[in-house]
Amino acid sequence: MDEHKNEDTNGFSNFHRMGYQIYQDILIRTGDRTKPKKSNYKKALSVGIKLQ
Repeated sequence: MDEHKNEDTNGFSNFHRMGYQIYQDILIRTGDRTKPKKSNYKKALSVGIKLQ
């Protein structure tokens, strides 16, 4: 996620179909509802990966 942002903003926008600022706003608004839950079987996905 951060790799796309650091490389160029057009690449991020093309890949995600939204600007980085909009992505961050959605991430902040939905972060509490999509928090990773603990599991004994596998490592939980981060909130950013779930949003992608």
